[in-house]
Amino acid sequence: MNEVRPAVKVKYKRIELIDIIQPAESFIHHFKEDISTQSFGQESEIYEKDSLLSLLLALDALYKIASETVLILNNSDKILLYDNQVKPVIRDESINIDFAYFSEEEYLDQRIGDLEINIDQIFSQSVGLTFYEKLKNALILIKNRIKGLNKLLLIGSEIKPLFLLTLIMSFGTVHKVFYKQSEKSEEIQIR
Repeated sequence: MNEVRPAVKVKYKRIELIDIIQPAESFIHHFKEDISTQSFGQESEIYEKDSLLSLLLALDALYKIASETVLILNNSDKILLYDNQVKPVIRDESINIDFAYFSEEEYLDQRIGDLEINIDQIFSQSVGLTFYEKLKNALILIKNRIKGLNKLLLIGSEIKPLFLLTLIMSFGTVHKVFYKQSEKSEEIQIR
């Protein structure tokens, strides 16, 4: 006989991020440990107002320990970035869940090639009447390009949700992920 478990209301833990400018590798390690300690495996929320580098590093840590993470946008909209729940849950209806299921994680054994993607350019070239339509279309453009890569370099700084959702799509399909703000900036390894 299958036992039906009641759904549990999700309560998110706010993750406090510090602004990171140009971190050393040892600092990144400690930063991710701090994020893991703050989250303690709870469902987490992060805020678009934080620096993109801090958000990318935090999300890399959270994805490994938190069952889900929500991004709170500057306009107060909420986007569920991923859902690794193993139990039925009840979420606030104001959370946009469309993007959490955009990409099912795939694991590829063979990874070849490197790719640079200017996230801001892809977003500006995608079509759509609303921000969310453009975001979805940009993700479609990116999704198939990043499968099976050894290295992915994300470039830009404007469209934080697209950066974060691209990082989520890269799990299992990309070996290493790097970020730089502009063509002239230094690369920083995210994963």
